[in-house]
Amino acid sequence: MEDLLLVVSFAILSGALKELTSYIFMYRRPDFQEKFKELTKRYEEYHRTFVIFEPRTSHRNCFTVVTQRLLDITKELRELQTVYNCVNGLAFMLLMLLVMSYFEGCVVAKLPFTPIWPISIFTKGDAIGTDLTSCSATCIYTVLSMLVKDAIQVLLGIFDKMTHIIETSDVTKIERVGIHSHIRGLGLDEHLNVKYQADGLVGQVQARRAAGLVVKMMNSGVIGGRGILLAGQPGSGKTAIAIAISKALGEDTPFTHLSASEVYSMEMSKTECLLQAFRRSVGVRVSEESEVIEGEVTEIEIDRFTNRQVDPTSFSSAPTTVGKMTIKTTDMETLYDVGHKLIEAMRRENITAGDVIRIDKASGTVRKLGRTYARARDYDATGPNVKYVPCPSGELQKRQTVTHTVTLHDIDVINSRSQGFLALFAGDTGEIDSQIRTQIDAKIREWQADNRAEILPGVLFIDEAHMLDIECFSFLCRHLESEMCPFLILATNRGITNVRGTNYKSPHGIPLDLLDRLLIIPTYPFQPEDTEKIILERCTEEDVELDDESLHLLCKIASETSLRYALQLINAGDLIRRRRGGKSVTSADVRRAFGLFVDTRRSTKYLVEFQHDFMFSELQVDDDEMQAEPEAPAESQMKVDSEA
Repeated sequence: MEDLLLVVSFAILSGALKELTSYIFMYRRPDFQEKFKELTKRYEEYHRTFVIFEPRTSHRNCFTVVTQRLLDITKELRELQTVYNCVNGLAFMLLMLLVMSYFEGCVVAKLPFTPIWPISIFTKGDAIGTDLTSCSATCIYTVLSMLVKDAIQVLLGIFDKMTHIIETSDVTKIERVGIHSHIRGLGLDEHLNVKYQADGLVGQVQARRAAGLVVKMMNSGVIGGRGILLAGQPGSGKTAIAIAISKALGEDTPFTHLSASEVYSMEMSKTECLLQAFRRSVGVRVSEESEVIEGEVTEIEIDRFTNRQVDPTSFSSAPTTVGKMTIKTTDMETLYDVGHKLIEAMRRENITAGDVIRIDKASGTVRKLGRTYARARDYDATGPNVKYVPCPSGELQKRQTVTHTVTLHDIDVINSRSQGFLALFAGDTGEIDSQIRTQIDAKIREWQADNRAEILPGVLFIDEAHMLDIECFSFLCRHLESEMCPFLILATNRGITNVRGTNYKSPHGIPLDLLDRLLIIPTYPFQPEDTEKIILERCTEEDVELDDESLHLLCKIASETSLRYALQLINAGDLIRRRRGGKSVTSADVRRAFGLFVDTRRSTKYLVEFQHDFMFSELQVDDDEMQAEPEAPAESQMKVDSEA
């Protein structure tokens, strides 16, 4: 009986010892120790702030925040101290068990808490032996094993909480994956040499090199008011090259993406829509020199008074808000008196202590530049829009050149009506008078002469350009020769077809006089190796893992149907993979998605086969076929019809 009890106790103690060892190693981890030191340091800082602040009216908000933060840190420190005490206590109990085993229970027999009464009961019955020392050692060994196991279970719950404190994850920016979201540029080096696969683009070497030359000339200011035409088969990457041009130009260069079908509207004329798109693609960079106050906000005090308290001669008793604000740089610190309007501007920007701000003294505009690095540890979690900047150096008040970049269309909308600024956000601009545009252009030229403004010709990209009619093409020919004209990019997938609005045929459905003003960049169909790399690029963007067999199957589908259809099957196959719980998309997943979603060829074949079951069928049928009587459908065909 004694041996069996010792074996059970040893098994319980071995499991407890294994868990305790892992927890001791966790406690000895550097990040755990750094967390303990960091919390201790922050506790001391907040405790000093807590002692300095008094619960006055001006400091009530800061006092409440500091008090709450102090309580949170105290709770975290108490949990860490509990873990520390549990680990040390359990280690001492195990050490006592080892000493007891080494001296064979001689020390335990002399302890005052030896369970004599239970042991005497077992001894009279000769259940676990007759030696009092051996019996007491066995009982103490068993009881301590149970205590160690229970304590570790309690400790496990504490460590579950602590792991949430120790292990933190970075805030990731969530973006929607689009059809061209993987494109980051043209994939050219500094000498305009094309890399076969770079910046999300694959193949189309000649077209990308030509686009790179266009971007180089636009950045150097050599050309303006020119146009290019991207012509190629459907799915050859025309829109992707246009998006890559916009990425290569940068964010400061205006880029307007317009579909030709958007021109036709009941609210405004076709020429007005095109003119607004042109002026939306021309930027104006205005530079002005102003006196600003730039520094880090260390303290804000806000008090509410009535107008009579501020000015005894005032007859109004409405409340007003005044305050004081302390701003510092690395070299100096100054206290400013803040008025009501500036306080309201700071409330709109949500300015708090620790923010780096810039105040324009002429207009009273407050701009939040970010949060200082010294306050980076004030919060455990921050949003993705929080930007940390260093504390400014030098003088607080300085003269600085501020640059604003707007488009000509924005200036037109603001000056078109009394509430034009609100119409800019609502989008309800309507048609703008040509006289207003003439006055704005004259003012922009005057600013250019005084070196106060700079014109930034952008890019206007019109997709599916063959959908424009002859009037729109005539307007484009005239506007390309104007002074303030952006770079025009047209894209089409048509061959020799009719110009819309006429009965004349022309290459790409564009009149010849406009084609003479354009540089044509052709795109060619992708090769099989290009298709494979494009599919892998999209899998990386959509975070989908394919095996070799499914990759070859998608390449085969892209060659027989279209590249767009094959790319759409990637996400569908990944959803099927998630449902079955697999690690990667297999060929069976792709085949199932291929069976669920038909392509254009199979859809056309289905319509030809069952054309008599559809209304208003426009398929051409031979006369012999029309005169022949329809045969009775077979049983298998009836089954297909019922499933359809």
